[in-house]
Amino acid sequence: MNASKISKSFQNLFSSALLSRFNKAANFIRRTNKLTPAVFLRLLCLELSGHSTTSLRDMCNILYSKYGIEMTKEGLNSRFSESACRYLKGIFEFLLNNKFCKVSPKLKKNLNRLLISDCTSYQLHPSLVDDFAGCGGSGSAAGLKIYNQNDWLSGSFTQLSIGTGKKNDTQFTDYDTLETGDLLLQDLGFNNKKALRTINDQGAYYVSRLKSNTNIYVDGKLISLYSFLKKHGYTKVGICQSFTIRLSAADSPIRLVVTRVPQAVYEKRRRQQVQANKRKGREATAAAKFLLNFTVHITNTSEEAIDSSEIASIYSIRWQIENGYKEWKSLTHLMIKTKVKSSRLRCHTWAKLIALFLKYQLIGAARLLKWKKTQKAISSYKCIKDLVSFLPQLSVALSTSFAAVQRLIKRIKKILLSKSNELEKRKGNKYNPDLAYACSPLEILARNRLF
Repeated sequence: MNASKISKSFQNLFSSALLSRFNKAANFIRRTNKLTPAVFLRLLCLELSGHSTTSLRDMCNILYSKYGIEMTKEGLNSRFSESACRYLKGIFEFLLNNKFCKVSPKLKKNLNRLLISDCTSYQLHPSLVDDFAGCGGSGSAAGLKIYNQNDWLSGSFTQLSIGTGKKNDTQFTDYDTLETGDLLLQDLGFNNKKALRTINDQGAYYVSRLKSNTNIYVDGKLISLYSFLKKHGYTKVGICQSFTIRLSAADSPIRLVVTRVPQAVYEKRRRQQVQANKRKGREATAAAKFLLNFTVHITNTSEEAIDSSEIASIYSIRWQIENGYKEWKSLTHLMIKTKVKSSRLRCHTWAKLIALFLKYQLIGAARLLKWKKTQKAISSYKCIKDLVSFLPQLSVALSTSFAAVQRLIKRIKKILLSKSNELEKRKGNKYNPDLAYACSPLEILARNRLF
């Protein structure tokens, strides 16, 4: 975590020369104005980093007190235009396509990046239903969905897109960005035979759960997962079994990894199943009840790369993106829930995503440095809380000098690496509720000699 290089990256990102280029491309501010493209970006990304409310009045007060810019609420509101959305989106895409902190660690055993992907949904004010149609039901008629794929080791976002709340998760994915050797962990909702075949054809690897209603090919014969496990799945609790299967007759062979769960886990799953079926007014089949006894994963990695007994623990790292989404919602106040125009909502969303990108880049660099020095993990939640308060100070430092930015980055580095930000292993602090793992992801990777 080189403070000088990171300081220079921040200085370049918020420089007038670079932002003028994005401003011109978006046709945002076309004449000399008190509110410059640089100030607009600092206001939304840095000054409002930890604000739960983003009223026009609050923003006008910040502009006057910090930058000496006096604007009316109406004047500021008019700046939240479609061109402003293009301006902020252009900056985010620039960050996405250019390594900000130049940190790109790789996994061992011929594996490349550790990629985790998932979607998160937000309910919006019903007045936005024309632009952001939601799923309906008991929630708001308007909703927004964000898809994120990140390189967990470096903290970089590799893909991010925004869509309506009713857009299917599988419509967000773009496997063309995969590199040879990437290890992809994603939720069950993204996986279908076509997607898994595409990942394999790209020379990448995956670890995934398997849908309970899937039919599989074993020794050239088609059989349901239920029938197969009825015959082969009974074993001692916690014992892992591995089988070679195909998802279709033409597909390459992959591993089916099955683990019998403890009775307490089965009973918990059964209660959740009963509650879900009660809401939907249906009964669980005998097959659905039986399959609750097992945790089932599939992977196209070799046994040499990842031992079958460790597949479940590797997959549990996927929970990091779920934890990240909780941090987005509880600490960064990503979404506006009040009645605002659509372009203003998109401006705030892209600006907050830029701020999140910068935060996770700093956390990724600190995580690797901490592990290298002490073999200990840091808490992403604690680090995000710290960075929320530091970003407004970064805005002040950028207006002062490079030396001021460098001093602040060194201070941030010290805070992120401090003992108070270490991950605490408390009872019940498990990365996978179904399996009793209480390890940090880096510990899991190190145990498997992948990092």
